[in-house]
Amino acid sequence: MSSLNCLTDPKAAYDMMKLVYEQRSGKRFDAPVPKAGKARVKAIHYIISFDPKDNVSPSKAMVIGREFVKKMFGMDCQCVIASHTDTDNTHLHILVNSYDISGKKLYSNWHTLNHAKAISDKVCERFGIEPYKGKGRGGGTIAYNEWLHRKDGTSWKKQIAEKIDELIPQVRSVDDLNETLKALGYEIKHGKYISVRAPGQERFVMTKTLGEDYTEESLSTRIRFNYVEGGFSIAQYDTNELYKAYAEVTDGIYKLDDSPADELDRMYAILYVLNEKDINSIGEVEGKSQQISKELERLQKEVEQVSFEQSKREEVIYHAEQYFKYKDIENPTDYELQMLETFRKSMEDNDIHSEADIDKLRDKQKQYADYLSQLEVYRQSLKSYQAVYADIQATYAQISKGNYISNLVERERRHKNAENQTNEKQKPTASKKNIRR
Repeated sequence: MSSLNCLTDPKAAYDMMKLVYEQRSGKRFDAPVPKAGKARVKAIHYIISFDPKDNVSPSKAMVIGREFVKKMFGMDCQCVIASHTDTDNTHLHILVNSYDISGKKLYSNWHTLNHAKAISDKVCERFGIEPYKGKGRGGGTIAYNEWLHRKDGTSWKKQIAEKIDELIPQVRSVDDLNETLKALGYEIKHGKYISVRAPGQERFVMTKTLGEDYTEESLSTRIRFNYVEGGFSIAQYDTNELYKAYAEVTDGIYKLDDSPADELDRMYAILYVLNEKDINSIGEVEGKSQQISKELERLQKEVEQVSFEQSKREEVIYHAEQYFKYKDIENPTDYELQMLETFRKSMEDNDIHSEADIDKLRDKQKQYADYLSQLEVYRQSLKSYQAVYADIQATYAQISKGNYISNLVERERRHKNAENQTNEKQKPTASKKNIRR
């Protein structure tokens, strides 16, 4: 368990939250629930749950919980955080007083919940945990009526989705996928979103309505990293991340995109990296990639430790500032005495005795903040190389299958055919030409 601006003991935490609530709201904290109408919200309960595959320990979860609370509600909030140690998956319970110690009222609704999710994602990413990718209140990816149609085998969307799934291993970009669909008789319409109409279908459908795996971003990622056979997977990098990685490791010499013409530039970029790093075999690429993985693990532990120390220093500085704010108050209220005792104990535990001691702590906080920034730059550089090495391995596997060149030729042929079909459709008929004359 942990807490902020109150003691961790449940009874003491209750008494201190009660004091703050009644002091700031003017209402009774233990007032009974009314028989009619809405009751007042005394506290807000959040749960942050972690995927078992992330191996988040209860202590690490606690650090994440404290960072989330401070970024979501600020240093003035009053909360208790509990991390379970007896469940299969680590999760946090966070109870936040609906009034903070400065008197600000905290609200909970769909808007604040979405904001909380965004804050939680950012904090988790800092600690090397991939956020949940689901969207919306219900977390579903397709509408219920569409699910029924797919279940009965009567859905156009199902047909289009299955055709896309079938083509993904054969294409190298979203444009390539669209051209292949056109060659098979499907119609493609470009706007804010990609829309597809199957042969015989009455209306276009946007691919994003097929499910989250069929948005343009998801398709690009699936195409880029699922064409290699044999179980090799680098799906943690989407296409844009990979191209940014190539630009970074080649000092901006190679800025790639999804066009067929850029495939040759990608090969040049690979050769550039191999030459710069003096790599002579695919085994050396794999070795480099493994070294980076180990270094990223070590770096992540260092970032977590430094972040934890930063978080503790931030709280101590805040408590010390509040102590000097409250200590000279004449005739303090019970609420102010409680706050003063909380802040005094925090200072005592951290050997803070004067405002000069706080200044020293602030200087150390700034030094470590700069150090964290340097670690982040280093981490991003490692991840760029990791993405490029993974792509080199994937490309090598594709070439080794023996059909790499023929796939490129076929891809270019489909691209030209699709261009010709588009040009033919855009040509005006003879009657239209006469009308224009």
